[in-house]
Parts: sequence; structure tokens; C-alpha cells
Amino acid sequence: MGRPSRRRRIALVGRLGSAGDSGGQPLGRTGHVQRARHLRAALPGSRRRPPDVPGRDRRRQSVMRAFLIGLAALLAGCAGAPAPDEESGSAGSEETAQSGGGAGNPLRNAYFGDLHVHTSWSLDAWTFGHPMQNDPAVAYRYGRGDPITDADGNLRGQLRTPLDFMAVTDHDNFFGEVQLCQDPEADTYDLPVCEEVRAGGGAAFMRHYGAANRNERDLELCGSTEPGPDNRCDQRAAHQWPMVQEVADAYYEPGVFTTFTAFEFTGSDPATGGWLHRNIFFRGQDIPPWGGG
Repeated sequence: MGRPSRRRRIALVGRLGSAGDSGGQPLGRTGHVQRARHLRAALPGSRRRPPDVPGRDRRRQSVMRAFLIGLAALLAGCAGAPAPDEESGSAGSEETAQSGGGAGNPLRNAYFGDLHVHTSWSLDAWTFGHPMQNDPAVAYRYGRGDPITDADGNLRGQLRTPLDFMAVTDHDNFFGEVQLCQDPEADTYDLPVCEEVRAGGGAAFMRHYGAANRNERDLELCGSTEPGPDNRCDQRAAHQWPMVQEVADAYYEPGVFTTFTAFEFTGSDPATGGWLHRNIFFRGQDIPPWGGG
């Protein structure tokens, strides 16, 4: 906005002079300065802070009072939140987890376990596990904190803190083959391939695991390279699968040690040769019959 006309300036000065407290007397330097300040504040377009308007301070006080009341209510609500009960603290949670008593709090309790465990029922664990072979039952005993000893009674291992949950996930491929080679009553027990598997070591692992990963079956051992009733390896795996469930159920202790029926799907991508290993878990006791990976 432009500068006001001379007539408007005179009118403004007249109003300011009549509102002053000088009583019409000449103003000194201080009076002129004060009058100039009032004039600049009253002029349109002035950047100076306009004079206080009656009631503005009261509105500010009302807004500030409302803000302080809201802040006080918020702080009171936070302060009134219930403090964590001492019995439900970390010590109580640890005691509950160890004893299995009381209702757990899923939002506060931390549980630790292992969902990828191989035993002597898997080719890799068998060939590299000599001289100590541990089946799923031994694995679950180890997971729940039991001491594990060898045939001579020497302690071989024990967890310092038992696990809360665990799943044995033996490989589906070569699952039946390992059982046929471990069973002295099986007709295949004395086959050269089984002698090599029982001997263990890296050479046996590389020779048989690579073929198993490609889902290639040993004709001499399995009797057929195709799945079906004529395949001894498939039939033995189907016979062994309910035992996986039975062992998992036998070591399940509600509130103390949770076990899962599971296996590891062991396959490879035909195009790239890359592994497609995945652990498969089952909930409850409605477990489908063995069909392989």
C-alpha cells in the first residue's frame, strides 16, 4: 500500500494529539518520539507491532490456561499408568518359564529354541556324527537340558540353559535309505553302498548327498528309481515317519518344552542347481501320511 495522502496524515496526527496526555502543551524530544511511534503503528502498511487491543491479553491467558490444563491431564494419565508388577518382571518370567507354572504373557516373555536340528536319521548328520550317533529322542533330551553321555558313560554335552521349544527336521531325501543302511535286519544292510554310508566321512557324504539332493535314487538300494510301492526307500520312509511324530509327542511338555513334528524339504532347482531347502512344520496331531518332499 502506498503512502497516505497529506490530508489523512494530518487527520491521524490530530487524533493522536487529542489522545495524548500532554494536555495540548508542547512536547519535548521524548514526547515527539512517542508520538512518532504511535503514528507509524497506526499508518497502513506499517511493519511495527500494532498497539495492544483491549481484550487480547485476556484471550492469550485463556489459551495458555487451556493448554496447561490439557498438559496436566496428559501427564496425570501417564503417571497413573500401573507400574509393572514385581512378580511379572524378568525374574518372575524366568521362574515361570523354568517351572511351567502360571499363565505366560505372550507380549512380555521371550522364548528360545531351535527349529533346524538333524539327527542320525539324516545322511549328513550320520556321516559326520561318528563315533556318536544321536537319534531324535537323544536330540530332544539334549534340547530340554538332559546330560548326554556316550556308551561308556562319559558326558558328551549338556545345555547350560534348556530350550523352550525345538523341532527335529531331518532331511526327506535319503530318509529311507539311511534307515535301510542302519537296520541290521534289513536285506540291504550288507550292500556296499550301506557299508560306505555306515563308515561315514566326507567322501560318503559327497557321493550320496549330491544324488539325494537331485532326487536320484540308488537302484541297488531302493529297488526302483521311481516312487511307488516297489521302491524300498520310499516304503521305509513312510514306515519311519510316524516315529518322528511319536518321538516329538513323547517329549512335549506343555508350558515347559514345546516340540513340533517337522522335516526338511531337500530339493534343488533343476535350472540353476541351487538348493531349495525348507523346513516344514505341522501343528497339532492331524499329520498327513508320508509323501516325501
